[in-house]
Amino acid sequence: MKSLAYCSFAIEDNGLRVGIILFKSTKHGVLEKSKLKDFSYKSHSYFIEVLRKAKTVSSLIENQAEDKHHV
Repeated sequence: MKSLAYCSFAIEDNGLRVGIILFKSTKHGVLEKSKLKDFSYKSHSYFIEVLRKAKTVSSLIENQAEDKHHV
């Protein structure tokens, strides 16, 4: 199915953008930005932990982090 609505937030670690979380919906008007923002804020430390652990096993994440000045 095609997504019709999107909402995204940056994930930052010590001021450096390390990822983006993207919420998608196949229906209009169901993504509540304020609730998603609250969820993202409350889950921020979890997202950072997951990305740090993934970085140890994925060279793709490492390469993207090294190219941060070119994004």
